[in-house]
Amino acid sequence: MFDVHCHIHETPATLGALDHNKNIVYCVQGTRYTDWDRVAQLKEEYGDRIVPGFGLHPWFVEQVGSGEIPETWRSKLKALVEMHGGIVGECGLDKAARNPITGKQYPFEPQISLLKAQLTIAHELGVPVSVHCVRAFGALADVLREAEAAGTLPPRIMLHSYSGSPEMLQQLFLRGQLGTRVYVSYSNV
Repeated sequence: MFDVHCHIHETPATLGALDHNKNIVYCVQGTRYTDWDRVAQLKEEYGDRIVPGFGLHPWFVEQVGSGEIPETWRSKLKALVEMHGGIVGECGLDKAARNPITGKQYPFEPQISLLKAQLTIAHELGVPVSVHCVRAFGALADVLREAEAAGTLPPRIMLHSYSGSPEMLQQLFLRGQLGTRVYVSYSNV
């Protein structure tokens, strides 16, 4: 069994699942610069039972360029994926979430830039990408079509916890190269 998207590393109580569910392979998704080392540590500790994901989630977009995430984040992300394998993710776009401190929505244009950078890295390394998308499917489709036209799509794109309609999925993503590269996962929500 494969869990294609989890954040088991974020809560100490959930780490016990790794010892109890030994026939599950977990794709552990890093979401911010500060948790990438923990994801790498889990890969080293549990080997093939962990597929590591290293990415910058749109909720942390404000940390880029603020000093909280160094300008060298791209080279670190590439180095971690090259060293440990896995995927680029979790990354994406979110027009619904709000910064819990300011109450404001996360700035959207920087999210697009951050997503494009991570898609490029995934393409260069030839690895899949895990994409978070909330209320931004049109913008995501534009970004992916631009990458498709430039020949820089990653080999596989997983839209995790997909919340759009079947018609939206068919209209936006199931055509051209995107149709052979986009996968969808669903959650309880």
